[in-house]
Amino acid sequence: RTCVKDPDYDPPSKSKTKPDDSDDGIKLCNTSNERKCRDDCFDKKCDSSNGVFTDCHRQCRYKCCDEDRDGGKDSGDSDDTDDSDDGQCHKEGEKAIECGADSKDGRFHACCKGLKCSDDRTCVKDPDYVQSDSDDDDDKSDDTPLCNNEEETECRDKCYDQNCEIGEKQCRKECRLKCCEEEDSDDSGDTGGVTRPSDDSDDGQCHKEGEKAVECGADPKEGRFDVCCKGYICSGDRTCVKDPDAPPDGDDDDDDSDDTPLCNTEEENECKLECYEKNCEIGEKQCRKECRQKCCERTDGSRPSSDEGRPTRSPTRRPTGTAAPTREELSCNGITQGERARIMFMRLSLISDPEDLLDMDTPQGRAYDWIVSKDERRLCPLEENLEQRYALAVFYYSTEGDDWSDCSARDDDCDGSRAFPGAEPWLSKESECAWAGISCNARSEVRNMELPDNDLRGSLPDEIQVFSSLDIIGLEDNKIGGTIPDTFNESLIRLRLNNNRLTGEIPSTLPSRLIALYLNSNELEGPLDGVIGSLPNMRQLQLNDNQLSGDIPSSLASMKNLRIARFEENMIEGSMPDRVCRQKEEADENEENGDSDYLMWLSVDCDMVECDCCSPSCDGETAPTPDSPSAPSPTPRPPRPTPPSGSPGDGICPGISDDDRIQEIFDELSEISDQDELNDLDTPQGKSIVWLVTEDEKQLCPGDETLAQRYILSILYYSTSGDDWTDCSQDDNSCDRNGDPWLSESSECEWGGVQCNMKGFVETIELDVNNLDGTIPFEMKDLKFLDILNFENNRLRGEIPDEFNDTLVRLRLNKNRLTGTIPGTLSTRLVALYLADNNLEGTLDDLLEGTRFLNRLELENNRLSG
Repeated sequence: RTCVKDPDYDPPSKSKTKPDDSDDGIKLCNTSNERKCRDDCFDKKCDSSNGVFTDCHRQCRYKCCDEDRDGGKDSGDSDDTDDSDDGQCHKEGEKAIECGADSKDGRFHACCKGLKCSDDRTCVKDPDYVQSDSDDDDDKSDDTPLCNNEEETECRDKCYDQNCEIGEKQCRKECRLKCCEEEDSDDSGDTGGVTRPSDDSDDGQCHKEGEKAVECGADPKEGRFDVCCKGYICSGDRTCVKDPDAPPDGDDDDDDSDDTPLCNTEEENECKLECYEKNCEIGEKQCRKECRQKCCERTDGSRPSSDEGRPTRSPTRRPTGTAAPTREELSCNGITQGERARIMFMRLSLISDPEDLLDMDTPQGRAYDWIVSKDERRLCPLEENLEQRYALAVFYYSTEGDDWSDCSARDDDCDGSRAFPGAEPWLSKESECAWAGISCNARSEVRNMELPDNDLRGSLPDEIQVFSSLDIIGLEDNKIGGTIPDTFNESLIRLRLNNNRLTGEIPSTLPSRLIALYLNSNELEGPLDGVIGSLPNMRQLQLNDNQLSGDIPSSLASMKNLRIARFEENMIEGSMPDRVCRQKEEADENEENGDSDYLMWLSVDCDMVECDCCSPSCDGETAPTPDSPSAPSPTPRPPRPTPPSGSPGDGICPGISDDDRIQEIFDELSEISDQDELNDLDTPQGKSIVWLVTEDEKQLCPGDETLAQRYILSILYYSTSGDDWTDCSQDDNSCDRNGDPWLSESSECEWGGVQCNMKGFVETIELDVNNLDGTIPFEMKDLKFLDILNFENNRLRGEIPDEFNDTLVRLRLNKNRLTGTIPGTLSTRLVALYLADNNLEGTLDDLLEGTRFLNRLELENNRLSG
């Protein structure tokens, strides 16, 4: 990459030629390190005297190539170079870095041959320059066809970085041949010259009048090419306009050969990529022409309007800066923006139809366009939450998100809305877990999606299958139409779609783990056979006020946990199966003893369905609404038995009597809880010891290493109204947290939401969104190996315990009703603390002094001060 003397060069007279500064003998690396060095140098010396930028050029070339400064000639002031920067140079009227321009304004370093720097950092004609006959020869020395695909770009980047000694021309030549798989056809034999760029810079790709260009600050999707064509400059609206100062020297000749209108759509982009890869022999301009014609389907050459042929764009927020993004800003781990988009397309094609991704009239196409080019979070293609964030964007566009009542992408007051206080608007740059109505688990996977009464329209997309940890969907009281997707993930346990405009049949492939299904007040039709038989864990089934038909299948009796079933206001006929009525009669008898909640509510249209066991609808009573306070509740259960007192036992534990077993367990647990509370059978501690010594089928003995933790977990159960938990209460045989019911005979490590280490000690308790109602017991500090505690989104009251064990690293208590101050003695090893959306007060002094390793702290929506 050095300049050597041309033996055939006939120098003009000195009176007509200015001194040449370009023979500094320094090799060009053209790497990111070199470019950054030179940019920094130019910025620091921008106001210095003329000639200082030549020193920057020399200084950073040496630094890049790790060469000694041995022969570099300080040539003083320099106004132009011989097409430096690997043959890429700026033409007249363009800003060049050697003239002091910012690296964003001047993409290349030097002015082209015959030009010099002016005071406004642009390249102007050098009146003292005399053109020689050899000047035109250099421009014709590289006619290798241009492929312009990802493989060629990657090849050239590696060539520039790894081969500091060879020139730009050689890299372009080698990589073009490699790309096109052709033999070396360049017989010019000239390795010392430079290649002049085409009139349309950036490999012949440039924007004409009225088109947006990246160099003007346009988004890469709006301006696919970097620069305006020769003779055009940037205007205030990021488009290219004619340069009134451009000389009429025939520079527009090249542009006239391709006046086909520009569509700038996904179809055009895909067509051109295929053209470059398959037709290596034809030129770049020919590919552009062919694909433009194919895209626009025009033969008259007229240009489309500003909206015609372009994707419809939603008014999402995006950066307002006017500078064109650098390669580093548009890449992930060194890949180009095109490679990033291509990998994203491949991943998302596994979720959505590829044709939908390329169709800007579909929610999938709009979501793909948003996540690739508009999302300010700028995910890299291999990030774990790519599919999740994309699927939420599809949901947004499918339900006409721009017209939502609250927290649409354009809603700047989302955090102050009554429906979603403190939340972020959808499609904002924040994590999707912070968007309104979305809550996630500890792994940042979507757990709940609740957007009731928010004017959602459109339909539900199949991409909802992406949410593998989704527990609850609450979209009631909206205007959602279309059919119910049959792609819900098996994790779903509650589905609320009542009061919408849904049509079609109820899918028979709904998740078998569903315990609550609210589809009332829609326009659903069809029979119930496939639905009823596929939901064995159902507790609340509300299908009233639809157009369902047929009869009620006998498989309804297989829903052993069913509490409420509503079928009225449909076209259902026939009679209630005898098996269902017999089962309900038996349950009613047991309910008198507090042992059953089976079918507390069973309602039909009494004039169409014969039902002797339906109540209360056939008696004229009003049916309850979901979660209504008026819904019937089971008869209160009788108090639990008190522990035995002093009578000899059968010797549960070897070597001691049952009386001694009780006394020794009492003494052991007295070191954890107050004795007065242990003796009071109305306290959680008293209930726990009674359960542990008389009811627990595990029948632990004194000294058992798991006795203390089993006792503490039972205190937690009674302290938070465990019998009323949503999932995994003592009588919940269909526990939905990958475990057994609490207080069951199995190991406490197998109870729902509990995880233990290899030695059987509790490490994690996750009971978020589970209707925990009560206080957190202070005995939790004696769980010696507890790492993660997640009680998010419950009804916990009272104060936070003063102390947890120092093993605790993550504590999630947000979205509860906690009061008091934040203790400074929680755990010195805490790295994440979530206490948002409570009623906490006081200052943060003690907390910040006692926790040194915090990297995530969420305290919003409290009453903190100071």
